[in-house]
Formats: sequence, structure tokens, C-alpha cells
Amino acid sequence: MLDRALKQYFGYDTFRPGQKEIIEAILDGYDTLVVMPTGGGKSLCYQLPALVGVGTAIIISPLIALMKDQVDALQKANLPAEFINSTLPLSEMQKRMYDANEGKYKLLYVSPERLENTTFLNLLQGLNISFIAIDEAHCISEWGHDFRPSYLNITKAVDSIQRVPLMALTATATPEVQDDIVNSLRMRSVNRFIKGFDRPNLNYIAENCNEKVEKISTIISGTKSGSTIIYCGSRKRVEQFAFDLRKMNLNALAYHAGMPDIVRKNTQERFINEPDAIILATNAFGMGIDKPNVRNVIHVDFTQTLEAYYQEAGRAGRDYIPADCYLLYQHADRNLQEFFINASYPMRDDIGAVYNALYDAGEVKLGGRSYNPIFLNEAELGKMAWLSVTKVSSVLKVLEKHQIISRGASRGMARLRILASHDTITEFYNSSDSNSRKFIEIMLRSVSRDAFTDFVEFDINHLVTKYRISNEELKSAFFRLQNSGMINFVPPNSTDGITLIMERMDLASLPVDFDNLDKRREYSFKKFDIVVRYAQTTDCKRNYILKYFHDDETTGVCGRCSSCKNAAKIPNRMSEKERFLRNAVLSCMHHLNGRFGKVMAIEFLKGKKSKKIMQWNLGKSPYFGMAKEFNENEIEELIGTMLMEGLLFYTPDMYPTLSITEKGVEFLIEVPKNAEMKLTEETHELSNDIYNELTSLRDNMARVNSTTPRGIISDRALRTISKAAPVNLQQLTEIQGVGKAFISNFGEMFLEKIKSIISINSEPPRNSKQKLSDDKERILKLLKLGLGYNELLNRHPQKDSELALIVQELIEDDYFLPEPEKFIDDDTYNQIRNILKNKPRIVFKDVYFQIKNDVSLPKVRIALAIARKEKKI
Repeated sequence: MLDRALKQYFGYDTFRPGQKEIIEAILDGYDTLVVMPTGGGKSLCYQLPALVGVGTAIIISPLIALMKDQVDALQKANLPAEFINSTLPLSEMQKRMYDANEGKYKLLYVSPERLENTTFLNLLQGLNISFIAIDEAHCISEWGHDFRPSYLNITKAVDSIQRVPLMALTATATPEVQDDIVNSLRMRSVNRFIKGFDRPNLNYIAENCNEKVEKISTIISGTKSGSTIIYCGSRKRVEQFAFDLRKMNLNALAYHAGMPDIVRKNTQERFINEPDAIILATNAFGMGIDKPNVRNVIHVDFTQTLEAYYQEAGRAGRDYIPADCYLLYQHADRNLQEFFINASYPMRDDIGAVYNALYDAGEVKLGGRSYNPIFLNEAELGKMAWLSVTKVSSVLKVLEKHQIISRGASRGMARLRILASHDTITEFYNSSDSNSRKFIEIMLRSVSRDAFTDFVEFDINHLVTKYRISNEELKSAFFRLQNSGMINFVPPNSTDGITLIMERMDLASLPVDFDNLDKRREYSFKKFDIVVRYAQTTDCKRNYILKYFHDDETTGVCGRCSSCKNAAKIPNRMSEKERFLRNAVLSCMHHLNGRFGKVMAIEFLKGKKSKKIMQWNLGKSPYFGMAKEFNENEIEELIGTMLMEGLLFYTPDMYPTLSITEKGVEFLIEVPKNAEMKLTEETHELSNDIYNELTSLRDNMARVNSTTPRGIISDRALRTISKAAPVNLQQLTEIQGVGKAFISNFGEMFLEKIKSIISINSEPPRNSKQKLSDDKERILKLLKLGLGYNELLNRHPQKDSELALIVQELIEDDYFLPEPEKFIDDDTYNQIRNILKNKPRIVFKDVYFQIKNDVSLPKVRIALAIARKEKKI
């Protein structure tokens, strides 16, 4: 039946891989999660079951333009589809809601904001709904790369109607985000389909590149036909690269959110219509763009997440003809995204400094309030708070988000006249969502009845403070009412004023979730590190992406990416020593079975009886100390070479571990008997940690799936899993008492939890004295002679950064504690001590950003290590 419907409605003879199974799942009434890349055929997965099923399917989408395009295409094929969103006049919206109630549509597209509307929710309750599909479902996850608060309305809407099957669709979602989608939507007995991340016609190329403009010119010159998209990390970078390429006689278009709407629209149309167009853009470009002949997508900056990179790179080769996805990078390129991350999640002290500067400027005492705006720009605030303009800007965004301040306060009075009658306003009010109703009520309470006959004046700043809303939010609401023909609104002259909405309070009472900010910052840095590892890995880049998204349908290597093409062959001639070490590393990796990272692997090979080695009972393994005659540098260098050769693999997740590949197993000479890693009572403490965490996860899964914890997995099986600590599905499958249903539905999330615990507990122990390398021995001797920083640099052939790292490690491992004045001035050192006093666990990067003096990064690194030792942190 489905094959016939596919041909009838869409003209296709066959389904793409996975589509038919997805459609069957939703038609059978199962909640369904679909993770399928852009261009993989997600739309058909909800369009076809909507057409063959009974009732109306509700499609929730955040992209109004894309929503209209899909409905237009369906209507051209005479298929009953329609959309309802904020672009429609009231009369047309009412007509479409009436037609929906009459059952005239098989697909009804709506924006998530529409689910706030009481009238619309009443409509949903009266409809015969076949299922609800949520497109771009990652937007509901705060840990996704495009969180939208409006998506939180979906769960409330679903709860208000009779339960129907849910389908959540997204192009990019890691297992963590997938779980967040399932939990947030309260999906039941979910069928998950993770499909199609392999794009066989795309070639992934990462290159450490100094001359990016010249490289881009070479790429475009070598492209016979087709378009090129060049993604830049900022608007300024778009303008600069566009200027440089035009100087090379390349007709390069520029696109970013800072341009006027009409310019962006014209630029987008030119790109679509010109066959060999070249466009430079920020990530504001591309959503809904489906140009088939894009031959190159070039990133000249890192993206913040691998999801974002994959989504943008995936705009190449939509015609299934080979296309190239370049990432041109330099080590210094990290700074841009690290800057954006720090700007998005400012430090507690920075927030406090700007907050106090604002209230000091308004002469507001503790517990007091001010109704007068503060007219200071970011540069002036920066001088008062001793912070850069960029940091001030990021703090103001946080304060505005938490409704502590409102930006855009204006001098002078606003003017307003009500054009509609009382009855029309009442009708409009009843058909509006709760947010629009709030502003209609504010308007009617704030102006006199004279507004129905003439313009009246009112103070916007007073309303902002009284109702604790932002200035822009209030003005935008009035402009929407004006566009609807309800009022005529004249705003006051806009300035850069700031309204203090709340009374002044001590910093501890500020309604800002500082712990969440810290957590989000750390999480963002980990996600960004995955992108950097993608650029630098010598593993197959296609496989790195597939592994990240947990798409295990494809085997082998691609043979087309930069890693595959540059892979070095294993040398035929090796000394006996080299051959022994290579086999020792392979044997170790085979034995450890992907459980640990590089630090633990090297400790294991060297035979170091560290706390973690003993905790995991690795000291009794026949492999323990197999390479003890080699130094750490030799082992680490060989591991890097074997990664490049494809014998080892570094997992592309937030807690990376080392594994041996199938190719590596082929080169393994011999595996000793009885080499299985067994866990004994020495692992009791860690297995208890794992058991407690897994129990909490199990309880959460039980609530989500409306069952008992034992309905997920038994206590006995959970204890066995905790002792074995598996880190891949094969290991989990081998554990007695673990069923296929558990592995299929919950295996991945339990494995991710175990890996995160192992990673946290696998950090190398400090204060465990080891034999020093020659470099460290030489530097330690110089330190003991009392040499300072500049003298060390003159006496030892190291780069600043390398020297600082060695000195830091010597200090942290208790070999020597130098005098701080030999490395940094007193004022900067006191700043570091004060920072540590307020936040002992602050990371080095954030300390450096808080220092007000002009001092080099290596010096700060050393001074921080000294200060931590002095404070015994």
C-alpha cells in the first residue's frame, strides 16, 4: 500500500533507506524519533503517513518560509495542506481554522508560538488528529545547538488534547540531545531511527592553512561548474574575505544578519539563480536553501559544534554529484569561537561588576529602585567596571535575559492612537495568544479613553519598569498591533539607555543561575574541542562524523577524505625495538578494549601503579608494564603515528577514549592467553559510583516511559553492568541478564553515562613523583639556581608556551615552588590570588580573561600554578 501511495502522491518508485520503516512506525501508533540529515528525505516521513492516515496531521515547524514552501508544493500537487502562522491577517486565520475544524486538511503546519493561543488549542481539541510531527526537534533541547524557548510550548499543547502518536524529526542530534528530546516531549516506547549520515558523494577535507584566500581561489579555479558557499565565523570576517576575493577578480557575494533585509533577500536570490555563484556568509545563511549544484562548501573558521559543521557542509552536493567540504584552519582560529563561548556565558565576577556599575550610576542603594533610565554606553560602563566592551556587552545580554534590566530606553514620550473599535479589539484579544493578550492589556491600562479619538502620550520607560518587560519587547508588540490595523504608534527617539527593572540586591540574591552558566560554558568548550579534533584527526573524517552521530550502518573507510588520502603506510623496515613497542601498544589497546583515554593507556604500558590503575585492577594484567623500558614521549609519539595509520581510533565524543581498529587487529602479532581484563574488589569504590549514577538514570527513564525501574532493567543486571563498566555495545551484549530490548532502547545512553564517569575518574593523579624527562630535569635545575622567567628563556631553547607548561607541571607535582616575583609583577599576582579566593576551581583560561594588566599568557600560567600551591588548591 505504501509503495503505491508513494508513486501516487509523489511520483517516486522506491523509498530512500529508512523512510518506509519510519512511516510504518508512526502509522502503527508508535512515538518516533527520526535523526536524518538535511536532504535525506525527512519531510516525506510525515507527509506520506498524513496523506494515507485517518484525520489531520499537525506539523510544528519554526521556519515560516520553509513552511510556506512545503505547503505551496503540496497544494500544487492537489494535496490538502495548509499553514497557520503570524503572517496571516485575522480574517484569513479564522477561515483556515474553520476549514481545519471541517476536516479539509490532511496536513496543517503551525509555528510553535501558535500553541500559546487559547483559541488554537481549543481548535486542536476538536480536531481528529492522526499524529503530531515536530520538525527541527533539537530546538526543544537546551543542550542542542539551536535551543528555542517557544518549543517548550509543545508539551503543554500535547497535554491539553487526547494523546496521539508523536514524531520528532531533526537533522543533527547527538545521543544526549536525542534523550533530551524524548524526555522533554515525554515520548513513550520510542522507536528511534538514526539514518543516512553517510553522504557518499561528499569529500571531507581539513587543511591547516595560512593563506586561506589563495587556497579558496585555487579551489574555485579548479571547479569546472557549480556554486560555492564560504562560511565565516563573524560578519567582519565575511566582509574582509569578500573584499580580498573581489581583489582577485572573483565575483563574491556577501551575506550576514547585519545587512538590510532587502539586500539579504536580493543576495539570496542571486545565489539561487546564478549557476556558478560564490557567496560568503555567516551561519545566518542556508536554512531552507536547497540549491542542488553546490560543488564546494568552504569553512574558513571553526564552527562551535560538529552538528553545525555537518549541517552547513551538508549543503554541498544535493544533486548527488561529488562535492567537496573544506575546513581551512589555523591553531589561532580557536580564539574566535572561544571568545564567543566566553561572551555567551560570562563569569560571575564580571556580571557583578557590571551590575554594580549600573546601579552605582543610577545612585540606587541596596533595596532601592530607580525609574530613570541610565544613559551610558558599553565603553563607559567598561571603564566603570574595569572590563572590556565585549565583556560588558555579554553581561548586559545576561542581565536582560533574566529581566534585571531592559535596554533601549528612550528620552521623551511615546504617542499612541487606537484605530479599532472596542468590539474589534475584543475579538482580536480573544483570538490572540497569551503573550499578545498581555500587551493588549498593558496598552488599555496605560492610556486614557481619549486614545480612541486622538493621539495620547505615555512613558514607555515607566511601563518597562512597572511590568518588568524589555523595552524592545514592548515596542515590538505595539508595532505588531499597528501592523494589524489596531493602533497607530509613534515611538520616542531611541537611545542607548538602560532601565533598571528590579530593586538593587546583593550579588548572592541575583536571579541568575550562575552554576548553569558555568556548566553551559564548560559544555560548550567540550563540544568545540570535538570540532578541533575533527580538523586535526588523522582518522577517516567521514567515520569520525558517523561515529559522533552514532550512525553505525557504514563500514570501512571512505578513501576520499583528507585523512584517508594522506594516511601514511606502515613502514616495512622496523628495528626490533620499534616492532616490539608497536605490538605492545596494539596489545594494550586490544586488551583495554576502548575503555580509557591516552593518559591511562600510557600509564598502563609504563607499568605505573597510579590510583586509577590500581582501582581498575590493571596491575594484575599480563600486559601491565609491557613497555616500561620506553619513555612516555616515545609511546605518545607512536600512538599519534598509529592514529594516523588507522591502527588506532580516538572516539569523537566529549569523553574520548582510544580503541584499536580492525586494521590494527590485523597487525597484532600475538595476544597472551588469559588476557581478559577482570574487575575485582579493588574496583568496588568506582563500581559503586557507576551503580549510583546508572540507578538515577534508570529511575529517570522509568518516569519517562511510565514504568517501574525494574521494568527498565533489574537491580542485579544493573550491578553487573556497573562492575563490568562496558563502553561499547559489544561489551554490553556479552553481560548476562542484559536483554536485547534494553540494549536497543537504552543501551547507548547508559554507555555514555559510564564513559563520562570513567573519564572523570581517569585523570592522572597529581603529586605522584615520576622519573622526569631530560627537558624537565634541565629546567628544574635552573629553577633551583633561582633563575627567573626571562633568564630561563635565554638559557633553555623552548617556546614561551612550552616552557610555561613544563614549569607549571613541576610546580603542580611538588618538585619546586619558585618565588612569584621572579615570574610576574606583584599587582598581577595579587589579582590572581583574589580571583582564586572568590573562585578556587576557576580554569586557567578564565583567570587570564579576568586579569586587567597587559601580561603574557605563559607568565599567567606559571603564576596561577604558584598561587594554587600557596593556597593548597
